[in-house]
Formats: sequence, C-alpha cells, structure tokens
Amino acid sequence: MPNNSPAQPPSDAVRRPLLSYNPFFIGLRYLVKKKLAYLAALGVALSVGVLIVVMSVFSGFHLQMTSAIRGYLSDLTVKPPGSGRFGQGLHDWRHWRERVLQSSEHIAGVAPFVRGIALMRLPDPGIDYMSYVEFRGVDPALEADVSDLPRNMIVGSFADLRKTYPSAGAENAGSLKACFVGKEFPGFAPPLLLYDPQRLDVEPGRIVLITATSELDKSLAEFAVGGQFDTGNYDYDSQVVVLELGAAMDFVKSGGAVTGLSVKLDDYENAAEVRRELFEDLAPGVTLRRFGESGAVVQRIALSRDGRRLAGLTEDGLVIVWATDTGTELRRLPPEGRGPTALALDFDGELLALGHDDGSAAVYETETGVERFGIPAGAGAVTAVRFSPDGFLLAIGYEHGEAGLWDTDSGDREARLQGHAGAINDVAFDPDGERVVTAGADGTARLWKADSGRTIGTLKDPEGSPLSSVGLGPKGGAVATGTEDGRVVLWDAETGRQTSAWQAHAGPVRAVSFGGRRDTVMTAGEADVRFWHTYSAAGRTVVGAYFVWEEPEGALKDAAFRRGGTSIVGVGADGVPRLIHSGRQLSITTWEEERQT
Repeated sequence: MPNNSPAQPPSDAVRRPLLSYNPFFIGLRYLVKKKLAYLAALGVALSVGVLIVVMSVFSGFHLQMTSAIRGYLSDLTVKPPGSGRFGQGLHDWRHWRERVLQSSEHIAGVAPFVRGIALMRLPDPGIDYMSYVEFRGVDPALEADVSDLPRNMIVGSFADLRKTYPSAGAENAGSLKACFVGKEFPGFAPPLLLYDPQRLDVEPGRIVLITATSELDKSLAEFAVGGQFDTGNYDYDSQVVVLELGAAMDFVKSGGAVTGLSVKLDDYENAAEVRRELFEDLAPGVTLRRFGESGAVVQRIALSRDGRRLAGLTEDGLVIVWATDTGTELRRLPPEGRGPTALALDFDGELLALGHDDGSAAVYETETGVERFGIPAGAGAVTAVRFSPDGFLLAIGYEHGEAGLWDTDSGDREARLQGHAGAINDVAFDPDGERVVTAGADGTARLWKADSGRTIGTLKDPEGSPLSSVGLGPKGGAVATGTEDGRVVLWDAETGRQTSAWQAHAGPVRAVSFGGRRDTVMTAGEADVRFWHTYSAAGRTVVGAYFVWEEPEGALKDAAFRRGGTSIVGVGADGVPRLIHSGRQLSITTWEEERQT
C-alpha cells in the first residue's frame, strides 16, 4: 500500500556545510582548492613587504641625514632681522643669553655665534687654490651646550681653538689665531697636516680668509689650522671654517656684536611653546640690565657710541663707569671739590670727559682713572661736552654761550666757537666727525666745521623756543633740534631749510639723535622715549612713532642712545640706569627652518 504521508524535510545535519559558514573556513575552503589564490596571497605579501622595506630605508636615511645636520645645528636660533648681512648683529650678547636662559624651563643651553661668508685661499706657494667658504665663530666653553661639534673633533680638541701660533717669517713676529676645518676641506684631506711654521713648504697648515665688514671694507686675515672635525655632512665638512668667537668678531669688525644665539631645548617637541615664550620675553621695550647694585642715585648718564660702556654722575658728584655687557663696575672717580655738570664718553668708552660748574674740564682714561689733561676754569659753568666719533676732538659748551674744540691727545684748544646769545645746552658731531653743531638757549642751532671752527650756518627755531638738544644725521646732511616745549624740528643742513616739525613730548626734549638712517629720529622726553620714522608723501613729510618706551615711574631724568638705536639707557626717578632693548623684534627660527632645503 503506497505511503501517502508528506515527505519529511532533510535534517539540519544534512544541510549544514562541512566547514560551517564562518568566513575563515570559507576562505580556507577556496584557498585549498584554487592555485590562483596562492599567487594572490603571495602578491599581497610581496607588496606589503616591499612597502615596509622602502619605508624603513627612507626612515633610516631621514634619521641619518637629520642626525648629521643636528650635529652642528641647535634647536632654535635667535637673531636680529637681517643678521649676518653687513654687520646687522646682536650687541650685548651676554645680556641676551641670560635673558633667553631665564625665558623658559625647557631651555637647556644657549651659546653665541658669528656667521659669515668669505673667500679662502691656501698661502702655500705650491698650491694655487681659492674657493668660497662659510666661517662660523663659536665660544669654545659654551658650544658643547648647543651642538655636537666639540664631540665631532677627530684631530685636536675644541679647547685648541683658543690657541695662537707664531707667524712665519724671518723675524717670527706676531701670532696667528687658530681655526678648525672639516674632514673634506680642500687641501686638508686626512690625515690633517697641522700648521708648522718651520715647514711651510711641506705642510699647508694655514689658510687666508677675505670678507667684507659692516662698513663694506675689505678684511683679510691668516689663520693656523689647529684641528679637524667630522660631522658626517659633506657640505659642512668641506665648506665651513670654525673660528674662536673673538677672532671672528675681530675679523668682521663687528664691534662686539654676534650674528645670533644658538638655543638647545630639553625636547624639540617643545619648540613651538618655547618660541612663543621667547617672542613675548624678548619684545622691544624689555629691560635687559639694571645698574643699581651700588645704591648710588644717578642724575645724568653718558653712553659710548658702541654701547659697551656707561658712565653715571650721581647726586653726590661721584662718577661711576660700568661695562654694559656684564654690568660690572669698572671705575669710580670721587668728587674733587668741583661740581660736575656734564659728562661724555668717546666711541669705545676709553676716555671720559667731565665738565664742572667753575668752567673747568678734564679728560680721564677709564681703564686707569688717570687724568690725561685738564682745562682751566672759565667765565661760566660747563653745560655740555661731547667727543667726536673718532675721539680726536672734544667739544665743550659753556653757560655764557661760547664753545670750544680741544685735541684729546695734546689737550690744546683747536678752535673757539662764538655766536650764541645764551647758554649752550647741547653739542653734537656728525658720524664722520667733519661737522659740529651747538644748540643754544637763544633758540638757534649753529653749524661749524670741526677742523677749523668756521661757521657754516645758523638754524633758528620758528617759534623762538630755547633749544634743549640737537643731533646731526648721517653724512651731516640733516639736523634735528629738540626744544624746551617738546617739539622736534628737522632741518636740511645744506640749505638751512626746515623740512619737518612735530610735537614729540609734553615737556622738554632731553635728548635727540638719528638712528641708522636719516629718516629715523630718536627722542627722549620727561617721561618717555620715542623713535620716529619720517617719509615724504603727497608733497609733505609724514612723521610716525614706531617705538615708545615709558619710564615706569613717569619721570625720566636722562637718556642715552646707542649708535643705530638698538638699545637705550634711561634713568628714572629712582636714579637707577636701565638698559632697554629698543631694536626690532628678534627673529626666532627652528633648525628645520634654517635648513629648509
């Protein structure tokens, strides 16, 4: 009998795949049965492997390259804008180094450097070779804090950079300063042939460098090769000459300025944070140093034109001379029974001039305190003294309206300047020392030839206000006069024509000077210091202040400007001189930005 019952569905055991539905087992099923799958897997493996190897090679190359570069470059570089171009360097680097070290807890080391380019030739008669090189001046005691260069020496030690060697010649007079070159330097392939003054025909241990100074003058110097380094970077090892910092500054005649500061960090990851802190802490207007440790209350000051020495006249008649780069006191001249009324320093601060209330004056050597010569008492008190830029002449203005020029070597009077109806409140020379200008209480400024005392012209204030200060611009082509009512007037020295006038301060203009250019004027009032930029537009002269520093206590007794206006010294109500940064914002770059190529 047929079975008419419905067919039973197959059981789950019959329908379930042998290897289940798991994706892993499905892939394994097809991998086992398909040869093409083997080739696909092998292709993927090879592609991934090649990619890993290539990335590893490039990563290793990058690490090796950056390691070689970092061996001679610091994490950050601090320098003025345009530094390295014709002497636009950083003055008072010790101030800046201390300031940078205190700016952030992530800064591990700071060292100065001087950098420039030069032509190099080997002086050996048998070698006729000249090439372009870069020279770098470093401090042997500080460079190890910021770079690996001292540890990359393969011949000699970094301390040898301070050595000097006797120069060649029959008389064997003078000495050569040391330098280091790289392993790939032309003419000095390993083993290095060190300098030997007795075997110059065999060992080319000298090089001659020639470069341009900040004044575009030629500078040529010979150095003895005293060591060799190997940084692992061919360009550096073949083109860089390392000099001692002082030797490099002398070579370029920088006047004590360095190109910048190298900064080492505890971790390069902190570079962005440290850069922000440095921008804030090194902004124009910050105080770099105070000269108040002696406790004396300073009334008047004088600053050498190179900014390296400062003289202060206290309320007790004491004169103190400081070194601005260290803040140390160099000399004290006690009162001599005469009341000092005016003081001045020459260009480098080697000479100090003092004028007194009895009309007498004296010139002293600041190193020894010895009086070089004295000027007897006159008809009226000394109201102003000023050295010429070269230090050969001393100009003295008197209360009775007369001025005189004295030779600083012999102490002889060279010329008598007469013509003012009132006291002479200020005296100034042009940067070349060819002209001198006197500013009088009679409201006139008179121009004179410095070599003969001959009158060139007279400038009369348009409002008849007494003149309190005066300055001569570059090449003597412009004159700036400051008045008792706070105005500044610019004049064309050749034609005697007024070119511009503006209200600079609320009270008397205590000091006025030109910056590095004719269109930059620096003034000091009763409470502030201002820098002005003048330019012609639409047929008229436009004047604008681009730097303003206000004395914290609102009373400025005296102020002095460094040549070029990179720094100023001001004395406030407390009688403490302060060194102020008045230059442009410093440039702060990372090592990657320094070596973008």
